[in-house]
Amino acid sequence: MSFVLLLSILLATSSNGEQISAKSLKAYYDNNEVSADRYFKGRMIEVKGKIRSIKKDFLGTVIIYLDTGTEGFMDVMCRLNKEGENEAAQKNVGDIVAFRGIGAGMTLGSPVVNKCDFVAVEKPSKKRKSTK
Repeated sequence: MSFVLLLSILLATSSNGEQISAKSLKAYYDNNEVSADRYFKGRMIEVKGKIRSIKKDFLGTVIIYLDTGTEGFMDVMCRLNKEGENEAAQKNVGDIVAFRGIGAGMTLGSPVVNKCDFVAVEKPSKKRKSTK
């Protein structure tokens, strides 16, 4: 299956924003930044992943980096709306989160999503052990 066909199928899955994992978003950009920009840049996307770090930039904007399985500056960078600051203060490294925001391309090897809002993450249901 071609990259473009696979990406087209992925993008057709959600009306509230294209849903993608942080690792997959990074992989699309690593494969072909020009093509990935055509599909993600300027579009509403929903990205899910594990928090690697929570920081502020020089303007005080909260940025949550989602783990992509790579080292260094290669994580997905989610720049939060001001409203998300309180919720960000309650999160920890290792938490699984999802954001809805606008794809903004790639900076220094990191995919960027701007104007991010937290999205509820479904927690897997716990399996009950049978009592026989």
